[in-house]
Amino acid sequence: MYKNLIVSGNFLIVIALAVLFMPSSAFCTSVLPDAVQAINSERIHTASNAAGPVLLASKETDKAEISPVDTKAPATTKDTDDADKEIVADPLEPVNRLMFGFNDKLYFWAMKPFFSVYNAALPEGIRIAGRNFFDNIAMPVRFVSCLVQIRIQCAGIEIARFGINSTIGMAGLFDTAASEKINLKPQDADMGLAMAHYGIGDGFYLVLPFLGPSSLRDGVGAVADGYLTPTSYLNPFYVPIAISAANYINRASLQVGEYEDLKNASIDPYVAIKDAYIQYRKGKIK
Repeated sequence: MYKNLIVSGNFLIVIALAVLFMPSSAFCTSVLPDAVQAINSERIHTASNAAGPVLLASKETDKAEISPVDTKAPATTKDTDDADKEIVADPLEPVNRLMFGFNDKLYFWAMKPFFSVYNAALPEGIRIAGRNFFDNIAMPVRFVSCLVQIRIQCAGIEIARFGINSTIGMAGLFDTAASEKINLKPQDADMGLAMAHYGIGDGFYLVLPFLGPSSLRDGVGAVADGYLTPTSYLNPFYVPIAISAANYINRASLQVGEYEDLKNASIDPYVAIKDAYIQYRKGKIK
């Protein structure tokens, strides 16, 4: 256990240095759940299109019957899915794969041991409250993104959510605005999506050390998000670094196990994560 704590301590130092150059790194950690769902959906879709007999239950006889699948059925759904998939250039694939391998080892050798201690020390409810708190602080990122896209309703919702959660939600610890009674859901908005709204493409795919999948556009957008985050202007200089690192770590702690699911659900995890990330971001463009 002491070895795990030592490794985890070194990991925290490295994470803090990394976050110095990417203060709004939290958006990267939010990709994993959607990536897992995207890959699992693809596996189910592929399996459902496989030719072979299907076992059907008859309501009248309650007996199982074998009904052959029409092997000549048009694969229009699959063709449509393939056509809808956005292709993003990956000229740095050798380097990206190297970074992917680095992040993979970092997760299993440092992050998982640390999270086993972190999650045992802090109940999930406290960690969720922490995530809500950081999300509330990051309101200017979403608000400005909405304004840049001229999405007035989106900007208004963000202002209303900030006011409600900062007061009734006890400084943002509780997402009161998203409750069934109020029903003001958080808006998907950041500067990367704002650029995409005006037709700026991904550029090319990137795998960032410590932070994971991104693209040239989203990387530039994340830097802009950092300047819009109020905590970036706190002094001394190491305070915003520590806050960003705490946000990154706390958010990632709520997703332990999802990376393993993602790897197990794919033949080539690198390609699977890349495709899932690109489709995930594409689905958020308004």
